[in-house]
Amino acid sequence: MSIGAAPPLLGLSIPLYDEAEGVAAVVSDVVAALESERIQFVLALVDNGSRDGTRAQVEALAQDRRITGVYLDENAGYGGGIWAGIEALRAGADPEILGWIWGDGQVDPACLGPLYRACLGGAPMAKAVRTVREDGPLRAIQGQAFAWILSQMGQSASDPHGCPKLFQRDTLRALNLQHRDWFLDAEAMLGAADLGLEIAETPVTMQARSTGSSKIRPSTTWEFCVNLWEKKRRR
Repeated sequence: MSIGAAPPLLGLSIPLYDEAEGVAAVVSDVVAALESERIQFVLALVDNGSRDGTRAQVEALAQDRRITGVYLDENAGYGGGIWAGIEALRAGADPEILGWIWGDGQVDPACLGPLYRACLGGAPMAKAVRTVREDGPLRAIQGQAFAWILSQMGQSASDPHGCPKLFQRDTLRALNLQHRDWFLDAEAMLGAADLGLEIAETPVTMQARSTGSSKIRPSTTWEFCVNLWEKKRRR
């Protein structure tokens, strides 16, 4: 960044599926964290086919000029929701640093500051790593198992599913991510390994949900395994 130039704009996609109870608090916390770090930002809040009052909440929050509401009539999947937000950000302010953060409030958005500064310092990609997990032993074991499998495919960074994930704009384009399901995070990590990218990390605690319910289902694990097998077959 040249002297006197404005700091890079940060754009975050926040997917939301039946998160009416908690979305206002989650967005308020994200905005407060970014404002405290004096980070210029734009947010894309994606109502990913919700069946509760999430859309109305997003419409109210989008009165802030820094927030764009994206409204999907049908659920587009985890990755599809994220990408709907990314595409809206690209079509608008086209931020220099792009990424996503979950809309369930389980990760403290204070980690966004260190991740943004890592990208500001030249890291092509930065992500959270969950060093403490309060979301239950099953999820922790599942995460460790997936991380081990991905490590056998050349992905060595810890906690590949850790979020938020931030990318330099050109890095995200180079990764050319295609998955619109739960495999998106794994695809990003495997792609980064293939490109030999440095990945900056900052530790976070994965908290238990205070509102809503997890969207992880047995079918999610099956979907992930099918994608993993297909990815391994093609490598």
